[in-house]
Amino acid sequence: MVWNGKIVKVFEMVVNYNSANLDEKIMKQEKGNFSCPAFACAIFEQNVYTLEPTRVNVRTFQGTVKQVLQFTEQEGDPFLASINGTFLAIGTTQGVVKIFDLGRREAKSIGGSMNLKQQLPNFGTLRELGISCDGSKVTMTVIKRNNVPDSNLYIWNLEKDALGYFDFERGY
Repeated sequence: MVWNGKIVKVFEMVVNYNSANLDEKIMKQEKGNFSCPAFACAIFEQNVYTLEPTRVNVRTFQGTVKQVLQFTEQEGDPFLASINGTFLAIGTTQGVVKIFDLGRREAKSIGGSMNLKQQLPNFGTLRELGISCDGSKVTMTVIKRNNVPDSNLYIWNLEKDALGYFDFERGY
């Protein structure tokens, strides 16, 4: 999948193997394309997740919206996504992180949410986001209010609803 903030294109890479001369040829087949003002996109199985103002749209490869994951004005606009296994982590412009289980027919929110603006006094914005394959932990790096990268790797334990960290500057 590729996108430029206006158009999303979904491709399947196909490997053709010629046993006569032991040659592999990789070809792309377009599976769909559509117009969409997405900040970011993610793909899981037969769905494209487009991060748009106030929502994440769950779309087919042709762009048909199958489900909407709505975010409030206070939560902010979704702009970061990470998929691992059947779990999707979404980060917003207001520092809110939400987790969804994609292993069902429709994406379902699991647990609560983490508001980093409330947890971190010098929070500016999210920089990176990751989620464990079982959906139990989310890792985050952030930029401080003064536009300086935070030296901490933050780890949200969903089972305990606790935020921990490792400071790379101090080594603990």
